Amino acid sequence: MANLPFIAAIDAGIHQEMRRDPSVLYFGQNMATTENHEFVAEYGHDRVRVTPISETAEIGIAIGAAMAGLRPVVELYMAEGAVNRDCFAASSRVAAAGPSCRRGETRRGRTTSPAA
Repeated sequence: MANLPFIAAIDAGIHQEMRRDPSVLYFGQNMATTENHEFVAEYGHDRVRVTPISETAEIGIAIGAAMAGLRPVVELYMAEGAVNRDCFAASSRVAAAGPSCRRGETRRGRTTSPAA
């Protein structure tokens, strides 16, 4: 087992998953700003994106991507505790219902989805 600094280990794990699974996306505020960014160089702008300066938007993008069957990884820099708590509570409810929405399961003829 390699002895890596924390950030290097995270990067190595994300690289490993992105090589293994083409449905993994990686995005955040301070990445993919140049073609020389290591993730952009290896995976391209289709899978590595810079996001707006809004942690709430980043979580919303991730929820939408996950509901579409992708596997998003979001790098959050400065999300306050309340934003984190609220966004992750909402994302867990949507993520739990996501598979049934994709399969088109219904209740009494209606497709249901949780309110976030």
